Amino acid sequence: QGPLLLPNNVESLRNNFSQVSLNDDRVGRVLAALERLGLDRDTVVIYTSDHGFSLGHNGIWGHGAASFPASAHRPSYQIPLVMAGGPVAEGLVCDELVSQIDLFPTLAAMAGAAEARPSLPSSARDLGPALRGQVHDSPDAIFFEQEETRAIRTRNWLYAMRFQGAGSYPMNDELYHLVTDPLERTNLIEIPEHAAMADGLRDRISSFFDTHSEPRFDLWRGGSAKSNVTYDQLWKDAWGEDWAPEFSGA
Repeated sequence: QGPLLLPNNVESLRNNFSQVSLNDDRVGRVLAALERLGLDRDTVVIYTSDHGFSLGHNGIWGHGAASFPASAHRPSYQIPLVMAGGPVAEGLVCDELVSQIDLFPTLAAMAGAAEARPSLPSSARDLGPALRGQVHDSPDAIFFEQEETRAIRTRNWLYAMRFQGAGSYPMNDELYHLVTDPLERTNLIEIPEHAAMADGLRDRISSFFDTHSEPRFDLWRGGSAKSNVTYDQLWKDAWGEDWAPEFSGA
């Protein structure tokens, strides 16, 4: 448990930065070994993680689900994606909006596999052109979710949409202007002059998940979950006491 830590706790920041330096060194060793063995042109190395981690950012410590409602802030979702070897251009820094779901078609294309045919419409795309430094079309937004929170991030805006079907768990949406407020500290959702932007982003979130969510696993439509859920009772409140996550205890 330990004491409650304030944002910008120096010891925690030092520990975090030391881990970044350690990982950087270890990845460098792997790449050097592949080059020494002559395997670097036929091997693709990817360094990434499964989720972000807040160190007091926006008043949150830990995983995005450590807060309620689940956080949609940058530290909870911005993760490393470092790739090297094979067709990846050396020294390239790419600031595109990408998602981990893009890795499957990217790696499949690198391996020469036939294009997969997903059972549902997929927004995943092959990042090959970006990794080779070629001119290409890129998306203007990414979408993500953590149970009761669904969100869209564009270059200029972040909108966090909250599930409103559980009466015992009232939650508010959030809107941040990333140009003037890059640390996402001022929620603009109640500001009338931003109402049209909020409505448009909310509609995009709804449209995206209506298109890409599989009903069986769509919590917002009474479905189960592909993993455990953080607040079982929230979904029971919405869908009845018989509701249960399909993979409870997994």
